[in-house]
Amino acid sequence: MLSKTLRIIHKLFIYLLTPLHLFSVLIFFISNKKLLNNNVIFPFFTWSFGHQIIAYDIASRTHYNNKISLIEINHPRNNEYLSECYVNLEQYKFDSIFFPKKHPSNIAKSYYLSLIYLILNFINFFKQKKYILLEHLKLYEIKRLNKINLKHFSNKSNSIVTYNSLTGVTNIIRSNIGKKPDLPIKYKSQILKKLNRVYKNFSKNKTYTILLRRNRSDEYYDKIRDGGNERKYIKLINKLKKNKSNIVLTGDFSQSFINKNKCIDLKDKKLFGEIPFKVLNLYFLLYSDYLITQHSGACLTSNSNGKTTTIIVDSFPFYLGTHCSKDRILMKNVIYKKKLLNVKDIYEKQNHRLLRLGKVDREKGYLLKENTDEQIYNAVFKPKFLKTKFDNDLMIHYTKTKVLDL
Repeated sequence: MLSKTLRIIHKLFIYLLTPLHLFSVLIFFISNKKLLNNNVIFPFFTWSFGHQIIAYDIASRTHYNNKISLIEINHPRNNEYLSECYVNLEQYKFDSIFFPKKHPSNIAKSYYLSLIYLILNFINFFKQKKYILLEHLKLYEIKRLNKINLKHFSNKSNSIVTYNSLTGVTNIIRSNIGKKPDLPIKYKSQILKKLNRVYKNFSKNKTYTILLRRNRSDEYYDKIRDGGNERKYIKLINKLKKNKSNIVLTGDFSQSFINKNKCIDLKDKKLFGEIPFKVLNLYFLLYSDYLITQHSGACLTSNSNGKTTTIIVDSFPFYLGTHCSKDRILMKNVIYKKKLLNVKDIYEKQNHRLLRLGKVDREKGYLLKENTDEQIYNAVFKPKFLKTKFDNDLMIHYTKTKVLDL
């Protein structure tokens, strides 16, 4: 109750300062009037890297014949170098003196976004040829494959709800619409030069990036996507070393684990010098041969370029898929009434409908367990795929992602 009250007070404080915020936005437009030279303008803010990559990918690809003025209100979880991967995105960074880039206030930054749209709509009112103003969530409706609403479980309302479909992303990627994201050559050549200097056969060997995602909040799906114990990757790492593969460990692996296993570390200043971590992160997500991770913005980055085979492990919820047909998914183990559930039964039996929509009901005997080292090893080297049917109101019905048999 206290946190809710504080949020209301915070909102009121922000709204009371509207004249100052509006002044800040006007100063931005005066200082960056060049952005009005492009007919397509995309004001953007989100707290999520995954939504950032989806939004930029759809906007850039579906308007690939046009230059887009991207007004970027940064959040610490965004990647400020991502727009450079799209040739038609011209980045204009909005940074208020009241809530600067590193300030985590989503409320304030969302309010700035609405003020920017207000100014642009005001300008449009007097223009004969109107600006095309792109809106983040409306982009998800473009090229979507599903004709009916998709569903999932909402923990907030404890009910099944409809949600924004991502099947348009699948369609755009698989139809090769527009241009794929590509890291500027100034970064690529610099990174490769450093890697080939230390690892003599780096460019010849396969690169496996293993990204461990830990729980980052108390949000239901955030907690449930936790990647689990890092030690379960040791068997896989040892096999990759034996094969002389390049191994990158990133995300939430402990520094001691990375050092002990002698894998490529993106935070290694001796190796990479002053190349920003977020640039290195983009490089390995875009150009690795394999990405092994949990559901997050990382796999969306790999999907958008298409070079990488993504292997999702400890996957949940069951309704999600990926956007490249060569990918594969290893679902979390589900214990039901003290027995391991067959994945085919989860997808096909009506009594598990709520589970596949995302509800883990402990009172009814459901429990999630992380994947084992053996399951992860087999997902990479001995994949066995499941033949099953998916409900037509699940995203995975349209992505047709290959599901691994536990």
